[in-house]
Amino acid sequence: MDNPAKLSELLSYKERLEHTLRGTSSGTFTHDFEKGLLYFDEMAMSLLGIDKTHITLQEWAEVVHPDDRDKTTDKLFKAFNKQTERIDLDYRVKTSNPEVRHIQVNAVVKYKNKKPAKSHGIIIDITAQKENEIELYEKNQELEQFARIVSHDLLTPLNSVIGFADLLKEKFASLPQSREFQYTNKILESSTRMKTLITELLEYSHIDGIKKLERIECNEIVEEVVTDLDSIVKKTDCKIKYDSLPVIEGCRINISRLFENLISNSIKFRKQNSTPEIVIKGRESANFFEFSVEDNGTGIGEDDINEIFKVFKRAENSEKVAGYGIGLAACKKIVNDHGGDIWVISTQGKGSTFYFTIKK
Repeated sequence: MDNPAKLSELLSYKERLEHTLRGTSSGTFTHDFEKGLLYFDEMAMSLLGIDKTHITLQEWAEVVHPDDRDKTTDKLFKAFNKQTERIDLDYRVKTSNPEVRHIQVNAVVKYKNKKPAKSHGIIIDITAQKENEIELYEKNQELEQFARIVSHDLLTPLNSVIGFADLLKEKFASLPQSREFQYTNKILESSTRMKTLITELLEYSHIDGIKKLERIECNEIVEEVVTDLDSIVKKTDCKIKYDSLPVIEGCRINISRLFENLISNSIKFRKQNSTPEIVIKGRESANFFEFSVEDNGTGIGEDDINEIFKVFKRAENSEKVAGYGIGLAACKKIVNDHGGDIWVISTQGKGSTFYFTIKK
C-alpha cells in the first residue's frame, strides 16, 4: 500500500479488532465456496476443537454435535437456497476433552450467479450463557412445580370453606340484617376471591413453554374463544371483528389462552354506558407474525403502561374490575415462549391496542 498513514490506520484497526475478539471469546472464519474450504483463525480453531487452519464443509459438519448436526446443516443449506445474506447459527461442538461447547455463528454471505461465493463471520463461545439459561429454566420449573402443588393443596380446604359458608348463608338467608348472615357473606366473598387468585396463579404456572408445535388457524382459535366468552359478550353487547388472521405454528392451548386473556381484558375495561368494540388484526412479516387487539375501552394511563405485564401489577383504573393482575403477565409469558414480544399503545379514556408478535 502506497499510503503509510492508511496502512497504519488499517493495522491499528486490525489490532483493536483482534483484542475485542479475544476479550469476547470470539474467532473469525472465511468460507471460500469455490475452493470448498473454511479458513479459521487461532481462536476459532480453539473454540471448534480443531487443529487445522482450513477444513472442508464435510469436516466442519463432523465437528458439530451429532444431536445438532442435521438441523444445523439443514438450516444452512436452506439459507443458501434462499440466497440469505445474513446467517445466524447456534449449535454445540464436542471437543476432545470431551467438553460440550455451545457456539454461535454470525456470518454474511456474498452470492455470485445466485450461488454462494464467499462468506465471512465470527464464532462466539456462548457456553456460559447457555448453562445459565439451563440453570434458570430448571429453577423456573421447580418454582412452577411448587406453585402447582401449593395451589392444589390450598384449593382443597378452601373449597370446603366455600361450601360450608354457602350452606350457612342459605341458613341465615331469612335474616339478611343479622350479624350471622353478614359475617357468613364476608367469609364467602373473601374465600371466593382467594380461590380466584389461586386459580389464576395455577393457570399461570401451567404456562411452561412449548412442548409441541402445532399448525394453528388463528381464525378458528378466535372463533372458539368468542364462543367460550359468549355469556359476557352477549351481556355487554360486545362487537368483535376479525378476518383473515394468519396461520401460525405454536402451542394451541397457550395461543388460545393468549387471545382469551386479551379479549376478556378489553371487555372488562369497557367504558360505562358504551358498547365495547374489539378489532383483531394479523399480518405476516419477514421473521414474525404480527397481531393487534384494539378496543374502545377506558385505556391505560402512561404511568401504568410499562407495569401491566408484570405479575400482580394492575392499572390505577382497575379497582372496580375483578382480577389480580395475572392475565397480562400470562400473555407476556406465552408470547415470550413463542419467541415474540408484546406491548400496548393506549390513551386513557380512548381505548388501547395490544400488539404482539409470534416468531416464524
